[in-house]
Amino acid sequence: MIDMSARVRSLPGPSWAAGSVVDDLCMGRGVVWAFPRPAPAIELITETVDRLYDAGIETHVVRVSEHVDPEGGKARQRDMPALEDTIRKVTGKAAPRELLDGKFTPVVTVFDALDICDEVAQKAVDVGMMTTLREWAVQSREDYRRTGIFAGVMLVTTGSVAAHVAPDNDCLRTRWHWGTVTVAELCLLAREIAADLKLGWERSTWMQWVGSEVAGTDPALLVHLCEQWEPAEGMSQLINVLCSYAMRQGWTAKDYASVPRNLGEPFTPGRTRRPPCPPEHLAALYDLGMLDWEAERGLRLHSAALALAGDVTEISHRVWAGQAGCLLPLFDRERLEICRRLDEESGGWRNWCARTEDRNCSGLAVFNDSGADQAVDEGTPVMEFADIRQYLSCNRNRSTAALLKRVDFLTKARNCLAHYTPLSWENFSAALKWHGSAEEFAGKG
Repeated sequence: MIDMSARVRSLPGPSWAAGSVVDDLCMGRGVVWAFPRPAPAIELITETVDRLYDAGIETHVVRVSEHVDPEGGKARQRDMPALEDTIRKVTGKAAPRELLDGKFTPVVTVFDALDICDEVAQKAVDVGMMTTLREWAVQSREDYRRTGIFAGVMLVTTGSVAAHVAPDNDCLRTRWHWGTVTVAELCLLAREIAADLKLGWERSTWMQWVGSEVAGTDPALLVHLCEQWEPAEGMSQLINVLCSYAMRQGWTAKDYASVPRNLGEPFTPGRTRRPPCPPEHLAALYDLGMLDWEAERGLRLHSAALALAGDVTEISHRVWAGQAGCLLPLFDRERLEICRRLDEESGGWRNWCARTEDRNCSGLAVFNDSGADQAVDEGTPVMEFADIRQYLSCNRNRSTAALLKRVDFLTKARNCLAHYTPLSWENFSAALKWHGSAEEFAGKG
């Protein structure tokens, strides 16, 4: 199993999230930080504590679960005391100024409540946990403004019970592990994982683009896919791999059954502003780790949850999206290169282009016209794959046979992606390489 702790912490999104929390704490604010259950909470808490240490701030990490029931019996967790009692029991102090006790350096107490179930968290809210946090944060913020010395507090929770009722103001900030990791970050991470697993160039490319798109915002799922997914075995094997991950998380189809198909809101393309928190009517999905948010896609359901629901269409779309992001730019780059080579080495290419350019992409030019004068391109004449294929068919000879075969393949592969159909592993792999050499095309082979 690959150790992902340091790598997740170093990603831009998690790093920024930890930095924002540290900024709040260093200004005397209290923080409530909520995570879904499968999220890399320990990694981010460690990163936060390390940053506080580097800033010269003393830190106490308290596991609340260790002080809920001295006998360790889960049945008595419903008797969780008020937070101020836990604070006094652990530190001997029950208020920020008492905790400072004449110190001239700031101190932050991190209450790790990640192991507390929803029932216990609700009980803690009922007995005044938020009131205590708010009072603590107000006093800490006041001390910071007056003296620059503070006793800050951070409560780290699993689930949304406490975070949804926590006030979000200048003294107490609520942070969510929500839209923290992006598909683009996992795309970079997949390259490292693939190298560690020695997957080879073609499968590494597949995991970097397709695997990251399927994994979405979950680094642990990305590792699982790199270790278990055999792309050559088709969609059914991917569904099985995703279902095995869901079982590892303890998810069932019943957890997903109550989810509305549109998640309660319409899809908005190109959204960039993150909602402040997960929708309350989808809180159960967020708590389980089935729901996240992405800037370009909005609300996103976990691929393993989709597999449990049998939504092969959406999973197939994610496979297609990863392939399209990787291959379409490569196809176009190869098209330009083929046109350049034909212009240099085939005498009839420019005349062919002159006869076909009047009908080529005229609709696209009108649609995409910005009204500004366009610079005249007097370089290599460029045609679409269909025109290239027709030219090679009309001028077929021994030296162009391999190129014609390649252009025919590229035309079909691009058409598949243009019609939202993912390529098989065999065709994806073939798209990344061409065994016909430049010497063969030039008639030198």
